[in-house]
Amino acid sequence: MKNIILTIFLPLLLFGCGDSKEFKTTKDDSTKYMSLDIEQVIEDPSRFDEKYIETSGIFIYEFENVAIYKTRMDAYRRDKKNAFWTRFEDDLMPKVELEQINNKRIVVRGLINSKCKGHLMQFAATLEKVDFVKF
Repeated sequence: MKNIILTIFLPLLLFGCGDSKEFKTTKDDSTKYMSLDIEQVIEDPSRFDEKYIETSGIFIYEFENVAIYKTRMDAYRRDKKNAFWTRFEDDLMPKVELEQINNKRIVVRGLINSKCKGHLMQFAATLEKVDFVKF
């Protein structure tokens, strides 16, 4: 019995706990972020206009589609009404890291701009000044 438990749980312990990575700019940390579910903000982006938020979603990194989607299905369908166009701070992370987190769930912090709707005005809003990413 003891061997069965070890056989099942040991691999889970060794491989189930992936290390998460975090990138953030070195600017002043005094900005206060509202922690919100992405669905709340997409429902009514104007309610959070010019507010700094922290949220999570599925990140897509492609030509003319750098966005955070509400769900994996929204990302798969490229349903831009359920996504934020995303603008990262220049010094946040290298392009190669952005490519590696394509199609993964990430946590981000940034400023909501409900007037700017991203490429061809297709997105719910823009998440600007993204200065923190965790995946």
